[in-house]
Amino acid sequence: IYVLLYSVMMLEYVLYWTRYLYYLPHFTDISASFPFLLGPLLYLYLKITFEKYKLCIKDLLHFLPFVIFLFYKAPFYFADGLQKIQGPHPFVFKGYWKILILMPWIKILHNCFYAVQVFIFIKRQSNVAHVKKWAYMLVIFFCLFILSSISYYILVLMPWFNTDWDYFISFIMSAGIL
Repeated sequence: IYVLLYSVMMLEYVLYWTRYLYYLPHFTDISASFPFLLGPLLYLYLKITFEKYKLCIKDLLHFLPFVIFLFYKAPFYFADGLQKIQGPHPFVFKGYWKILILMPWIKILHNCFYAVQVFIFIKRQSNVAHVKKWAYMLVIFFCLFILSSISYYILVLMPWFNTDWDYFISFIMSAGIL
């Protein structure tokens, strides 16, 4: 599931930059909620791998930000294709623009929290040295994705930012999948 989420994100980026989202509007923002899944999935996956952890109901709390975000985006997701092409304007509610501006940074902070949690979790594991190296690589690539997101949201504000930069950042994010 983890790699599938990254793959769908990359597909959406390609559709956006090739302008195929105009022909496939229901793919617009389809992956917007995925950053809220990446950290919890990685964390729980490693807990299961290292500790033979059994998932329980309380683990669903890790996915609460994802569910909240889905409710936030639900009007957009259920809209027809034409409304999606027109943008978020038909879905505006009081405070929408404040949330919209902060949302990328909320996602980044969410993922930074999980990156730290995963790193600490791996560091505490003592009896599986050969698996720790692999787990650290997963965290490094996850952090690469986070750093790429940070760089994108900073660079997009710069007047000299263009599609070449976006392609490069998408390439770096793709490396995080590998």
